Amino acid sequence: MVVDLTGDWYMEQECENISRWARASYDEIIYLGDKEDLEPEGVAAAFASVSKLDKYNFDEGRYGFYYNE
Repeated sequence: MVVDLTGDWYMEQECENISRWARASYDEIIYLGDKEDLEPEGVAAAFASVSKLDKYNFDEGRYGFYYNE
């Protein structure tokens, strides 16, 4: 199995798509704040670190990491 490790740790999520019925990931973690906060020195850098750990360590049942400004 090839694991997708593209560096796309989280994507923008539109408000109307948060927890919609036919969403791609049923385990969502959504950061509601500025995307700049997710930079390595930003106030939400831990969010980016956790998303990387999840993507590297788990092939099945991954969480979906998103942000919404």
